[in-house]
Amino acid sequence: MSIMAKYAVIASGCESQHWLRQRVAKNLSSYAYISDPVDPAELRWLADTILWESSRPYIYLRSTGDGRLLVGGEDDDHDIPARRDRLVDRKAATLQRKISPLFPHLHAQPAFAWAGTFAETSDGLPLFGHHPEYGARVLFALA
Repeated sequence: MSIMAKYAVIASGCESQHWLRQRVAKNLSSYAYISDPVDPAELRWLADTILWESSRPYIYLRSTGDGRLLVGGEDDDHDIPARRDRLVDRKAATLQRKISPLFPHLHAQPAFAWAGTFAETSDGLPLFGHHPEYGARVLFALA
């Protein structure tokens, strides 16, 4: 089977870098949890806000349309699925402990937690466009 095209765009997330001999990003693990619905009076201004605290490890939080609180961060610099998955509950508890002093009025315990892989370039910026290995007609979208 052959496909003819003027351009090809490789846009398959962190898997895209497998097409390149040069390592352009490092796979990391990130963690998040979501609470049960929170009383709107407790959410206050968070009901319409995304908060991103940029220290390392960072933390972010926002509310959802049904009044839950989504909290994430606590990244680590490994991408070993079994290890990452073992850490989910501990990382969710750490995230919850970090937001508690910031928002003592919130009762937003983890109801469900998860982890995932993401890729980060050395400068933290996305890679868009061609790569010298393939020339100008094969484009990458790594963001």
